[in-house]
Amino acid sequence: MKLNSKLSGFINELSKVKWFSNCGKLSEKEYKDISVLKSWAEAKRIYKTKKWEKFITATSNRTVDILWEQGLREDELNKRGDEVLECVEYVLKEFSLFETVGADDSLKWKIELDLRVMLTEVNTSELVPPLFGLPVVWPWYKQGNLPCGWDGKMISEDWNGNSYKELPEGKLRVL
Repeated sequence: MKLNSKLSGFINELSKVKWFSNCGKLSEKEYKDISVLKSWAEAKRIYKTKKWEKFITATSNRTVDILWEQGLREDELNKRGDEVLECVEYVLKEFSLFETVGADDSLKWKIELDLRVMLTEVNTSELVPPLFGLPVVWPWYKQGNLPCGWDGKMISEDWNGNSYKELPEGKLRVL
């Protein structure tokens, strides 16, 4: 798989993650800026809802909107999208993310969406500042946690923010 240096660098970072090794170990006292989840059962109840998927979709759609506004041609956008899908496929196949937690289909889909968003933001970061995946979601995966929901106001489908600082009021839910 031939990748640009940004994507191969991020895949290298993904390979170092101890996936889900810190789940259930966060302290509410230590982390006031997130909603701490205590169990996989609680996380599953949350990630199975459509709220997270809508959040991820709205932020990734905004990235695409900004790329269009900046004049990125359709063929270039498609090329970058294909690179991201190839990377997601590789990561899911090579990194055995789900074996340690016995993931169900909804968790697999949730993580695949998160990977798509993070890799898209990596692959377009010279054009669009990362809006959600890299600044909000990635730090928690990197620590071995599972970011899996939003505790607060729902994002609108046509969200037009230009920074994660413009997200609706609320907190990330993390196991």
